[in-house]
Amino acid sequence: MGIRGGTKNYLMTTVLGVPNSGISRVPLSKYRGKRVVIDWSNMAHRFLNRVETVLQLVNEFINLIHKFARERITIIFVFDGKPRDEKMVAIEHRKNVKSKAFDKISDIIANVSNPDEDLKTIMHLARRVKTIKPSHMDECKKLFDVFGIHYIHLEHIEADCIFKFLLDNDFADVCFSGDMDLLAYGCKYIIQDLDFKEDTIVEIDYNMLLTHLRVSHQQLLMAFILSGTDWNNGLKKTNFSKNLEFIKKYGDIPSIIAVLDELNRDLPEDRHVGLPVRFDWEFSVSVYTEVIAPDIVDVVITQFQHQSKQTETMQQHGFNVLLEYGKIVLENDADLKYTKKYQQYVFWKYAFHLELIPHTNISSGCKTRARYNSNSQQTQKKLKN
Repeated sequence: MGIRGGTKNYLMTTVLGVPNSGISRVPLSKYRGKRVVIDWSNMAHRFLNRVETVLQLVNEFINLIHKFARERITIIFVFDGKPRDEKMVAIEHRKNVKSKAFDKISDIIANVSNPDEDLKTIMHLARRVKTIKPSHMDECKKLFDVFGIHYIHLEHIEADCIFKFLLDNDFADVCFSGDMDLLAYGCKYIIQDLDFKEDTIVEIDYNMLLTHLRVSHQQLLMAFILSGTDWNNGLKKTNFSKNLEFIKKYGDIPSIIAVLDELNRDLPEDRHVGLPVRFDWEFSVSVYTEVIAPDIVDVVITQFQHQSKQTETMQQHGFNVLLEYGKIVLENDADLKYTKKYQQYVFWKYAFHLELIPHTNISSGCKTRARYNSNSQQTQKKLKN
């Protein structure tokens, strides 16, 4: 859920495109040769809005990888670990939203009145009830092993706080996520909203954004907290735009709390600004300013080394079964976004142009090197076609 109070809408409508504002849409090619760390969960949720099966989800990640590979962009995926106990309130809220969506879908099915409109409503609600499953993570990890792509999954650490750590410790140059929490953490460079057709992305330069908004890092963080986060509810009857004004005028959250009566004096009662039930703003500040322990560096390096050794082992075995894996995806799902012929071409392209060596156990359909070599001439013909 991330930062609330219409924060993203404000930034993407009021700030996006304003010269020197720090937020603009640019070609993906601008990041050619850079290292990008990607929020896997954020992308998986986006893809699950338009796919039905695990195989389709894998296919969407293949398309994503293809986009970055064409620009020679090195990518690292980060998976979410177990959330803090304090986040359970937000998680329970999300579960309630999904439960209500399920109930509404059931009601519509039981009382169909306008089939076309009802179907649109059901499809819209269905997006809210999809959840990430272990099988989604497992299959994507297999795929990343196939492509030799590094990924991080720390069991007890959420992905959000890892991004700034990776940037600050020179593991990556920019973060890729639609989650506004990365701004609260102070990640200096963020990209999001990849347009798959136009090959453009929205980039956010954090320091330039601070200058444009005329606030400090601490003040912007407090404006986010006033708008609501996963750790606290936001002020009643306000939004991010108003909270930003409050911060600029009064400086910090304690000063705003001290003048609430004054703020409400000339307002109708139904528009009074008020404190929510759950407003431990100091705890929220501690979450967004937490510094990850130094031993995490060793854990990250160890994971990367282990994944690199896996790639070396696969190379030594001489197996290249990417095409076979692609065939399995295609044969088991006839409703993929692109045509089978195009997808087969993409798999062949990866297998040869990028010299990818996948796991030998990625699927029961894996073939031996002898089988692979026997088809090499046919492979080259397909590439030419």
